[in-house]
Amino acid sequence: MKIKIFLLIFSLSSLVSCESDYLETDSTADVSYETAVASAESLRAIVSGMHRDMYTRTPYGQGYSGQTGAIVLFDSMCEDLVHTGVGLNWHMSVVRWQTQGVDTSGDVAYPWRFYYKMINNANIVIDAAATATGDSTIINRAVGEALTYRAWAYLFLVQIYGQRYVAGQSNTQPGVILRLHSGNEEMARSTVEEVYTQIHNDLNAAIPLLSGYVRGNKSHFDVSIAKGLQARAYLVQGN
Repeated sequence: MKIKIFLLIFSLSSLVSCESDYLETDSTADVSYETAVASAESLRAIVSGMHRDMYTRTPYGQGYSGQTGAIVLFDSMCEDLVHTGVGLNWHMSVVRWQTQGVDTSGDVAYPWRFYYKMINNANIVIDAAATATGDSTIINRAVGEALTYRAWAYLFLVQIYGQRYVAGQSNTQPGVILRLHSGNEEMARSTVEEVYTQIHNDLNAAIPLLSGYVRGNKSHFDVSIAKGLQARAYLVQGN
């Protein structure tokens, strides 16, 4: 009996001594928003995650794997692609032009979700830059890449969901929603002209931030990427 009482007391004392451990609420799998945007290194980590999202499979399905999946969707609608197979069902409905006009289709919704996810992450980096601590050079590069990502995403979105840009006209036709800060509040669509203006504003702001930056990986953005993207935007505009 004495042994049992001793073991019970020891167990209770153990629980009391480690109560601060078992009541620990910080997650070991993720971090808070405040921590995620607190420093130069954390902002760089967000941008690195965006690079990863370019080719990572999403929860929407095997055919929806970042920009790589979006490219397949776009190429499937080209006039020079003939797909006669019936066994494989990936992108089959896109090849046959069966889902492009269906509002509830995953093929229609996926690019919207993907590009706005990238825009929201870019906005988080841009919004947090003013208060982040640490190396200002790292912060500037993170913001430069985020601005480039935002311009890149809007260049795709306005071509997919907006009406065509017509050189020499006012281009007041509906474009897409311009989100320049993180969040998902309801907003009206901007005009096509406004979207292209924002694209160039972002790239003009990104270029000096990325100048002199030597990227360590080809998946990252340097000044040549920003300039090349701006040239592509001008090409679409007929300029």
